Amino acid sequence: MAMMMMGSSPCGFENVTRQRFQAAAHVRPPPLLHLLRRCSSPEDLSRIHALVVKVGPPPHLTSHLLKAAVEVESATLRLPSSLFARISRPDISAFNVMVRGYAQSESPLKALLLYLTMLETSVVPDRHTFLFIIKACGRLNLLQEAMAVHGHVVKAGFSCDVFVLTALVHAYAIVGRLESARQLFDQMPERNVVSWNALISGYCRVGRVGDARKLFDEMPVQKTLASWNAIIAGYVQNELYRKALMVLNDMQCKKVKMDVVTVISALSACASLGALTIGEWLHKYVARIFKCYVISWNPVSGQLIGEELQERMSRAKTLTEGHDKRLALGNALISMYSKCGDINKGLLVFEAMPVKNVISWTSIIDGCALHGEGRRALNLFDRMKTVVIPNAVTYVAVLRACSHSGLVNEGMLHFDEMLTEYGIKPQVEHYGCMVDLFCRAGMLDAAYEFTMGMPVQPDVVTWRNLLCGCRTHGDHQLGRIVADHILQRGLQEEEGLCVLISSIYAAGGRWEDAAYVRKKMKKSGIRKTPGCSSIEVDNMVHEFVKGDKSHPKTREIYDMIADMMKNLRYSENCSPNFFD
Repeated sequence: MAMMMMGSSPCGFENVTRQRFQAAAHVRPPPLLHLLRRCSSPEDLSRIHALVVKVGPPPHLTSHLLKAAVEVESATLRLPSSLFARISRPDISAFNVMVRGYAQSESPLKALLLYLTMLETSVVPDRHTFLFIIKACGRLNLLQEAMAVHGHVVKAGFSCDVFVLTALVHAYAIVGRLESARQLFDQMPERNVVSWNALISGYCRVGRVGDARKLFDEMPVQKTLASWNAIIAGYVQNELYRKALMVLNDMQCKKVKMDVVTVISALSACASLGALTIGEWLHKYVARIFKCYVISWNPVSGQLIGEELQERMSRAKTLTEGHDKRLALGNALISMYSKCGDINKGLLVFEAMPVKNVISWTSIIDGCALHGEGRRALNLFDRMKTVVIPNAVTYVAVLRACSHSGLVNEGMLHFDEMLTEYGIKPQVEHYGCMVDLFCRAGMLDAAYEFTMGMPVQPDVVTWRNLLCGCRTHGDHQLGRIVADHILQRGLQEEEGLCVLISSIYAAGGRWEDAAYVRKKMKKSGIRKTPGCSSIEVDNMVHEFVKGDKSHPKTREIYDMIADMMKNLRYSENCSPNFFD
């Protein structure tokens, strides 16, 4: 039938077929620009590069090719560098692509070197050039170079450009020149929300949280999520965790939606305050909004519903976007649950993580250590070594687990294993853990000999662990020897050591020495930091400091303490300075 429609001659079909093949032979491949826009992997980039090498790069697509190469190979930039070197006379677009790539890469110094090449070849920098170069100066903490680029900005006529000036404010803040950042900020003819956020973050970075909060409250422009994140992170970085959660509450009242950065900062605050209820609420938010770490917990048996977890894990493995964010959230949740006293839920989150890095493993091992789950911590460590190489921080957690559970032999084994199997040279933190391990086990002589034989200078924590061990186990003679060593090394200026030394001397009857240490504390202006505790009630964190009477229910609290004290009986082994 088809042949009849084409004509009675048998040659009709042959002619049509020949025409189709000829047309197919002349079909042009997809344009290079189209391929570049679809390039999303190193494999795609390699194929496009091979095509370019074969046919030669079209001059009008050079910057597009460089841009694609930089975006795909952002870490090393080997191929983009090779492509750029083949351009005989690169224009400003090509320079900007490479400067931007280097400024964001592992080698930001190359951005500055390329900028110098631009100036030497008389290529005039534009706004984009300055944005990337200023960023590189900030990342490298180069004040003089940032000031020089500032001069170039003025000469090039960008002294009123809000984006360039904001980048300079950010750079000055990063390198610690807050006065210059504030002066430039005040002189800006126009400011946007990024300008305000840059200075707020700068103040927080150097501990001037009060100035940061004042700026935050004075912002005449609409606060963005980045503004809220900056002040919350600033409070967390400066250990003002309660204020961080108060800002989080204000943020919720204003219906501002949290992102991953907000949640991670808030979880850190919860971990430090022991605010488990708020931390659990944040976990539910993560499960609902970010669709990850939805754990099932049977309140009766206290066991994980395995089938549901496995199903969710398999779904999570298919997700590719936002991998790093989910990993950071999982690590923050593990840390929060561990520090808030619910290690079981921390373990659930850990097991639900489709991908775990060294931080994940170290966090859960350290969490088990804090809860006295030494054996479980070591079992996790054995699992970790089959998939991830441990680092020095991991071994601190492992040794702490051995210390808190009295696993002396295991601790000694892992201490030796660090260097022999992984080439990790023990640092003072690892030696301090070993001293603590021996002290907790009552092996005070071994702890003393280990301290005196350390190839590095013992730090304050190591001496404090040794002194605490002597006081706990009642070895006042060794305690006095250790105290003498500390005094000889001039370390007694540290507040905690002064109090311990005084206690040791008093317990051993050396009252004159105890009085001498107390007198020296007073003369040096050293005062014992008042004890501080916090408790979470009805989603509110209440902080208490020794001697503080500012709480609205102070009278009821002290009445309750008085009733408790009536029923207490002091132990015969209570040290003379028990209530110091």
